[in-house]
Amino acid sequence: MQYNIRPEAAELIEKHLKHVFKLYHKDVEEGITDYRSNLTKVSNKLERLEERYIDEEISKELFNKHHTRLIKEKEEIQALIENSMIKSSNLERCVEWTVEICSKLNSMWTFEDFENSERLQKIVFPEGITYDWENRRFRTSRVNSFFLPIPQLKVVSSNKKARETDIIPISLAKSG
Repeated sequence: MQYNIRPEAAELIEKHLKHVFKLYHKDVEEGITDYRSNLTKVSNKLERLEERYIDEEISKELFNKHHTRLIKEKEEIQALIENSMIKSSNLERCVEWTVEICSKLNSMWTFEDFENSERLQKIVFPEGITYDWENRRFRTSRVNSFFLPIPQLKVVSSNKKARETDIIPISLAKSG
């Protein structure tokens, strides 16, 4: 099984996984910075609109038209920020949990009852597994993003020339 990790490789793979997800998280943080900048601009426009209405520079109709639009825009940006945020400590715990699961994957799959095996399958392959009768192969449309880089990291950890500090680029793209 390509997502199973040998115990002696677990520490190195965990280190690399954390690095990969921190790089990914860095991109997310940059996006959040842009969202916050846009949120500040919209909030300033909203405040200026309210001041202009209070000072009777614009009509109630014009105020209502723009106020509704700006409030909606502000709420959308706030939702984007909230949905984009990942707590660093949660990220590290998820990586540690993923490595722990992958270290025990074969035994968990073999010795668990059907219900737990099915739950494990849904964790690793959220959209399930199908069987391609023509090619006699199992297929998956998506792999949980925490498990996705593990096969690539296993190659690095088994490479005797790779130093412990080597970090390789890994894509978090969909697997099929």
